[in-house]
Amino acid sequence: MKRLLTLVTALVMILTLAAAALAEGNNVLLQVADDCDKLLFNTDNVTLKGNMEFSFDGNWFKTIDGVYQQDGYDAYCDLKVKSPKKDGSVKNSGYTIFDDDGAVRVVEVVYPGTYKTAGSIKNNTILRSSARTDLVMGAFRMLAGMADVFAEVTVGTAENGGKTIHMKLNGNSTEIVNTGLMMLMQFAGDRFLRMNSDEYKSQTGKIGDYVSIARGVLATTQSVSVQNAEITLKVNDKGELESAEGSASVKLNTTKDGEHTLDGKFSMEVSDRGTTKAEQFDPDKHVVPAKQ
Repeated sequence: MKRLLTLVTALVMILTLAAAALAEGNNVLLQVADDCDKLLFNTDNVTLKGNMEFSFDGNWFKTIDGVYQQDGYDAYCDLKVKSPKKDGSVKNSGYTIFDDDGAVRVVEVVYPGTYKTAGSIKNNTILRSSARTDLVMGAFRMLAGMADVFAEVTVGTAENGGKTIHMKLNGNSTEIVNTGLMMLMQFAGDRFLRMNSDEYKSQTGKIGDYVSIARGVLATTQSVSVQNAEITLKVNDKGELESAEGSASVKLNTTKDGEHTLDGKFSMEVSDRGTTKAEQFDPDKHVVPAKQ
């Protein structure tokens, strides 16, 4: 379950890194790119708070609110999810995860008084680095040399000596941008949902045949085309990211369903670097369920 919150965090951070890398010629943006890379793979104490909302073909299907605290090898994740039911009402789900040096306890929204245990690979950063993550990050940095073709980037002054950076795609989405996004989607499916991207083309089902729209999109999408995107970043006087927000619309070309549109918007705050204290599990508030 921790994989979903980590995925949401990673997607937001990678989108932010991409926005910064697109105009690497500016020193402040280079600092932001380096800081995002550091946050993902080399920071062991930080707090992230964020929100993401998704629509599929114009219909809302998921809203996610999350808090993530990294404190050395301890971590706390609180995820609240809203999605529509068939009768028009809203389904509330999600979970809280306490990771105590690899000992994981999960409390689900639908069963607030109980918890389950789970195994975890000990890790003291938001994401575990690998040769493939280096490849994904490198692909986004390659976009820097093409920024003037598809993006408009402006930098303004913010309070306390910081900067506000705004990026907007100008409608000339290039193949390398679309290829980079497809690479990111495949990486996310492989690492976080345990889907093998080498087998995607052999899939014959439609998006609606899968247990979730997310899995259906990952399994059946053959190519993507970014229609529009805007991202605004705020950094402090050290070039460290403090917040990010944005929106994007992507056209999906699928195996059997033809074309679909995926829209999303997000916001995120970065705080308490070096002073985060991950919330601890209180056994007096929960009991272990009879079956796990």
